[in-house]
Amino acid sequence: MPGEKAGTDNKAIIDYLLAMELFDGHFPGFEHDNHGVELERDSQGQLIYKVHVIKH
Repeated sequence: MPGEKAGTDNKAIIDYLLAMELFDGHFPGFEHDNHGVELERDSQGQLIYKVHVIKH
C-alpha cells in the first residue's frame, strides 16, 4: 500500500483493510498478502493488521 492516502476522505481503504483483517482472523492459514501490511497477533491471539503511516 505504499503511496496510498488513508483518511476520512478515503474511507474505502480503511474499510478494505478492516474487512481483510476480519476475514484473515476467521480463516487462519488463508491470510491475504497485502503489500505494506504487517500481520501480528495480540496477547489473546487475535490477528491485527499494522501499517506504517506518515502524517502529511
